[in-house]
Amino acid sequence: MNTYKHFFLLVAFFLFIVDAGAETITEEKPSLIGTIWQLDRNSSSSKFSGHGQVLYFFSSDAYQTYNARKFSHWDTFSAVDSRNLVRLKKHQKIKLQNSKFNDAIYEVTLLDGFYAGKTYFLIADELKNFTQEKDNEEAVKLDSLLQPVHNSMFIESNPSPVKYAAKLLGLCGDDVRLPLVKVTKTSEEAEKTALVSAKLL
Repeated sequence: MNTYKHFFLLVAFFLFIVDAGAETITEEKPSLIGTIWQLDRNSSSSKFSGHGQVLYFFSSDAYQTYNARKFSHWDTFSAVDSRNLVRLKKHQKIKLQNSKFNDAIYEVTLLDGFYAGKTYFLIADELKNFTQEKDNEEAVKLDSLLQPVHNSMFIESNPSPVKYAAKLLGLCGDDVRLPLVKVTKTSEEAEKTALVSAKLL
């Protein structure tokens, strides 16, 4: 009888340790629901699809395609009628509304184009073809901030302006070999102004 008590005590202790460990290991992923995404690539990465990113009318069609791709269950796959698909064009936007089938499929609302405002379904793995809108906004801000620097690098023959900018940043000297020459005083001022406007100096 005493052996059974020890056994049950050991099992209870083991279950407690496993349960406590599971609570500390589990991390909650940030939710993508409600975020807006823009299509960057014109076609799906799958070799089985045609041109244009595909959105499905029915979640079951999207899940069936996902399942067939992931587990190579093509023998149980039934072809999706092309009339039940929408193909997106580059730069069209979607908004993630909900996730289904353990986050394998997203319910999305199309924000651009002929079918704007309608709800469709996207295979979650294909979200890599999109850029989240906030990332795109940050890239546009950086690009506009750095445009004067980009332009100033081509005021004169390269690499003279680049060497001068590197000198201002303390990376190297501005000496160049013949037949190249150092940048003129006017170009030096333009480069300094560009680097200051980009907050690099």
